[in-house]
Amino acid sequence: MKHISQHLDHREQRIKKIAIHYGYDRQSIKLIEEMAELQQAICKHRESTDKVKTLENIKSEIADVYVVFEQVKYLLNIKDEDIEEIKDYKINRQLLRMKSE
Repeated sequence: MKHISQHLDHREQRIKKIAIHYGYDRQSIKLIEEMAELQQAICKHRESTDKVKTLENIKSEIADVYVVFEQVKYLLNIKDEDIEEIKDYKINRQLLRMKSE
């Protein structure tokens, strides 16, 4: 378990290094581009006859979005706890909506 924790700490440091190097303006644009690529990959997957290949592309695009998202989050000083609280609120809100469907 310690090895995984060290790997994640090392990854976080590398993400921060990239974020600092490029800065918010550049990485916010990069995040938008990566999200568009993920959107395109999802659309292609829906229409594809080769689901294995398109699923691999979705995984790759999710990883790209995640890496740049973490950079932007760091640059804006957004804490995981803040996001988790909002996620819980939105999940609970959707569950309530589903009851009335």
